[in-house]
Amino acid sequence: TVSSNANLSQTYTLLAIAAVALGGTSLWGGRGGLFGSLLGAACIYLLGNLLQILQVDPSYLQVMYGGMLIFAVILSGVAAKAKVVAV
Repeated sequence: TVSSNANLSQTYTLLAIAAVALGGTSLWGGRGGLFGSLLGAACIYLLGNLLQILQVDPSYLQVMYGGMLIFAVILSGVAAKAKVVAV
């Protein structure tokens, strides 16, 4: 018999959202680009490889990805607020 696990994609969902947010795509819509998203994905990939080379526990990888996502969202909000004040 063949079975599947519904939780298999949770890791990839976090990685995809973190990559596009880190690449500069606005999570509120209306702004972003392919090059930035690819650059964000490359940063996520390089960070994952670096932490594996340093033999960091895999459970900490999720914490690092989540931290990067929070950082990107905060940075995006600060940049949007600064743009509104400048106009």
